[in-house]
Amino acid sequence: GASDALTVSPFQTWSAREEWLRRRLQQWTLRLIARRAPRRRLRAVDLGCGFGDFAARLAPLCADLTAVDFAAGFVEQARARLVATAHPSARAEQGDLRSYDRFADVDLVHLGAVCMYLEDDELGRVYQRVRDRLRPDGVVVQREYVVVGLGREYLRDRGEYKSWQRRAHRYHALARHAGLTLVEQRRGPTIVMEE
Repeated sequence: GASDALTVSPFQTWSAREEWLRRRLQQWTLRLIARRAPRRRLRAVDLGCGFGDFAARLAPLCADLTAVDFAAGFVEQARARLVATAHPSARAEQGDLRSYDRFADVDLVHLGAVCMYLEDDELGRVYQRVRDRLRPDGVVVQREYVVVGLGREYLRDRGEYKSWQRRAHRYHALARHAGLTLVEQRRGPTIVMEE
């Protein structure tokens, strides 16, 4: 519900806008997966799944899906959403994006607006771990808030919430260094751009 979306985006003030944006970005991401992912039932991992709304939409495409989040409350909600999909191979578990490694030979890794919470060296290690566990024809889909236009990269520090506001090319460089190749970049539907 709206309170879930605002928990994921704690500094939003308009829940209807946040709900609309989440649905729109999820539809967009599913279309991207349909174009780029291997043409088979997918083995997938959703790292940083939040409360599981996207994982629930992804589950019907998957032979096996693991949704992972750091927050126990989110994992509980994601489990409930995945149970409601009636896909027995879809599950949610608690784990830290920086160290989670209980996946292998996956076709798809989804990183949904979580990499901004990692420092560059942590993110580089995550990309390397993802690359090492991805099938040769596998795909990584990352949605992320990025700095656009003449904006500068910076650290947003709001006490316990810290996020690195990077330009898209910084993500590309870190991913490339880990052995990943950019195949498509897109801009999001709002002034707060995502790729």
